[in-house]
Order: sequence, then structure tokens, then C-alpha cells
Amino acid sequence: MKTVCTFKVCSASALCRVLCLLLVLFTSAEVFSQDTRKSTQKKSTQKSRQAAILFNTASRLYRQKNWQDAAATFGDFIKRYPRHEDALESHFARGYCYNRLKQHEKAVADLKIAGAQQESRWSGDANFYLGRSLEALAEASPQASGRYGEAAEAYGQCAAIRLAALDTAAAGQRPAALSAHLMAFTSQGEAHYNAGQHQQVVQVLGLLLASAGRYQEVTGYDRGLYFLGLGNYQLDRAAEKAGTKPDEKATLASLRALAAPAMKESSLWADAAWLLARILHRRSEWQQANKHYSDLIAAKAPQAADSSYYRAVSLFESSSSAGAGGVALLSNAATEFAAFSKNYPRHKFAARAVYYEGISLFNGGSYSAAAVKLGAYSSGGADAESAALFKSQALLCWGQALLLQENPVPSEAAVVFEDAVGFCRNEVLADFTNVKAANRLVQVVYWRAEAKFQVAFSEEDKAKRKESFAGAAAAFILALAIVKKGDAELPGEQGTGRQGRGGGLGPSNAAAAPRAFLLIAVAV
Repeated sequence: MKTVCTFKVCSASALCRVLCLLLVLFTSAEVFSQDTRKSTQKKSTQKSRQAAILFNTASRLYRQKNWQDAAATFGDFIKRYPRHEDALESHFARGYCYNRLKQHEKAVADLKIAGAQQESRWSGDANFYLGRSLEALAEASPQASGRYGEAAEAYGQCAAIRLAALDTAAAGQRPAALSAHLMAFTSQGEAHYNAGQHQQVVQVLGLLLASAGRYQEVTGYDRGLYFLGLGNYQLDRAAEKAGTKPDEKATLASLRALAAPAMKESSLWADAAWLLARILHRRSEWQQANKHYSDLIAAKAPQAADSSYYRAVSLFESSSSAGAGGVALLSNAATEFAAFSKNYPRHKFAARAVYYEGISLFNGGSYSAAAVKLGAYSSGGADAESAALFKSQALLCWGQALLLQENPVPSEAAVVFEDAVGFCRNEVLADFTNVKAANRLVQVVYWRAEAKFQVAFSEEDKAKRKESFAGAAAAFILALAIVKKGDAELPGEQGTGRQGRGGGLGPSNAAAAPRAFLLIAVAV
């Protein structure tokens, strides 16, 4: 019978050799695996050590304020180790270095990355310096003014982060945390102001008055108050342009807080006191305005000269509603205008001060002194801007003063009024819609006739007197014609077809019409 299959049984020694071979192979693989892990760990440790050395080198340069080299070294670190746990902090550090180097575009790129990490310990500072760099870019280029809005947003992020830190700060750390928070939100308000976002200014900085007790001793409080005042002021002006009269309470409150005596050491105290005085002056709150003008003068502030001028103007303007006390106010105003002219002879308002001194003396009844001052102003002391505002009134009152003073000189007055007619006529011809100029022309035409009548009345020679009376009568007739028609041909313009418009007498001139008829009768 044939064998179907056979088995060859190995010996015991052969089996042992196989098992030993397998054991050797297994042991060798384990040893190789361990060596590989050790090599990898060694390389990783070496890489971490190199990263630490590079980061520490950059940090040392940063602490030494070697901004250029620090920025380059942090940049090298970011490039070589972009996923390292210190990479984001390196973005902040490099961004700050660029900020210090005034390379603000580069700073913005890094600080945006760092500031986006809201939970990081550097996020607040990153957003703050992001705001600073954005503002610098906006200041450098008018086309980049939109950066102010971005800066306000960055400061707002910083303020929120610092407020959260303030709420959890230990007692010993609260002053520094409070200062950091105030710096952030006042910078936010200022950026909103520069962006023209005045409503947001008031919303952000209103905290300064609402929580004054918390912030008023902190550095930067005064600057925040100033921009709060400016923000409110701009909202008031916008309301005026829209046809609404603002109450200005918020503006006055913020400016008064900064203009208080306790804030006098602030570099912005004088600016606030000046703006406050001007607003009060415009509101006809003359007594309060003068108090702040006086404070500025006493402090020898940069606005002291202007304050001296406007305090005198305020005294002059307030005299019209002071009743019996008006004469004393006019006298004080004249004295102050004279002092201003003496102390600031080259000031831009020097000529105006001479004019107002003359008008103050005139309104107070000191006609001789008024004639001297108004004559000095009208005879060449007025600059072009001042002349456009005041010269026609100065000529009118100068001529009147020459007639009303204790020793009248009608011949001089007649010459003055002749000049006044020419000046006022030119004003009317330059702008036919100028009702004020037309009314002034009517006044000087009438008073020219008055002067001519007094000249005629004082003539001793009968022939000259008759001739002068005829001239006076013609002058009065012309004045009455202008009064009656309100659209008569102007002296010197006959036959040209150019006429004064919008004429007509004011109350004082209308009252003079009967006198004109009487004097015509006398002259004839």
C-alpha cells in the first residue's frame, strides 16, 4: 500500500535555533525603535532650545529698546517658528517695535494679529498701539482719514479689555489699571472726534462727568473733558445749522468742569476757559464771560490779549441793556479799549479797539474825545477787514461827534460826511441786497445836510451864507427823496441808471424828517 503523505519531524536543536533567531529579531526592532524616539526627542529638544535662544535674544533687544534689531529678530522667529506658542506674542512685540520706529503700516499688520487674541495678556496693549499707529497714518495723509474710525474701534476694544481687568484688579493694582482704562477710552473719544463722529464722542466720554469722582484725579482726565466739550460744541453747531436752537447745557457743563480753578494746572485749562468765555459772550451772559476773560488775563494765558479785547467788547455790548448803569459800563469799556491799544499796539484787533473806544465815548456823551478816536480810526487806522465791518459807522459817528461836541466844527463835519457818503455809496453799489448799507447811506446823506446847514448858519458873509443855505436845502431835499422813494439815484451817479435799493429810514431817521422840512424852509 502506497503512502499518501509523509511528515518530516525536525529535531529539537533546529527548533531552538529558530526560536533564538526570532528573539534576536524582535529585540533588535525594539532597540531600533527606542533609538529613533530618542533621536527625535533629541532633535525636538534642540529645536526648542534654538527657538528659546532666538526668542530670548529678541526679547533682550526689545528691553534694550533696540527697536530695529528687535523687530528683525522677532521677524526671524515668526518665520522659523510660525506655530510656536510664542509666535503671537512675537507679532505683538514686533508690531510695537514698528510703532516706535514710526513704520505704522507694518505695525498695523502685526498688531491686528496680536490684538485679535482677546484672551491673551497682550491683547489690550496690542489694540491700544494699533489705535496709535492708525491715528498716525490718518494724520500723515488726508486720504487716510478713515483710519480715525478704525483707531476708535481699536481703542474701544482696548477699553473693554482694560475695564474687565480693572474690575478684577487687586487693591494695589487698581490705580494703574484705572489709569490704563481711562487712557484707552479717552483715546477712543478723541479718535471719534477726529473722525467727525461727534455723537460717539459724547457717548464714550460722557463717563467722565457721570463718574467724575472715580476719574478726576487720574492723568488724562482733563484731555478727555476737553474733547467731550468739543464734541458737545460741534453737536450744538450742527443743530444750529439744522435750524434748531441748542440749549448748550452739556457743552457748558464739560467746559466748566475743565475751566474750574482746581484744574488750573492742566495744559488745557486755558483753552477750555477761552471757549467757555466765548460761548457765554455769544449767549449775552456778559458777567460770566467777563469772569473767565479776567481769569485768562490774570493767568497770562496765551489768550490773555484776546481776552482783554473781548472783555472790553463785552462791557460795551452789555451797556445797551444796563439802563442807568450803561454810562458807567461805557466808560469802563473805553478805558479798557485804550489800555488794550497801549498794551498790544500790533495786535490784529488794535484798529478795532480804537474804533470801539471811540464809539464807547460817543455813546457815553464824550463827543470831543470820541471825535479824536473815530477820526484816527477812519483816517487810515483800519485794516481792510475792519473797514468792511466798521468804517461806515465810524465816519457817521465821527461827523456827528464834530457837530455835537461842546465846540462844534460843522465845516469839518461836512467834509467827513462827504467822505461817508462816498464810502457808503460804494458799499451799496457793491451789493444792492445789503439793507444795512443802504440804511447807513440814508443816514449819512441826512447828516451831511445837517452839517451843511450848520456851515451856512455860521457864515458871516451874506453871499456865502445864501449859497451855503441853497446847498443845504438841496442836500435835505435829496435826503427826503431817498426817504420817500427808498430807491433814489445816488449822489454822483445821476444819469447812470445805478440806484440804491432797500433804502428807507430807521426810526431815528424817520423822526428827523420833520426837522429836515423845517431846515429846508429856513434855508430857503
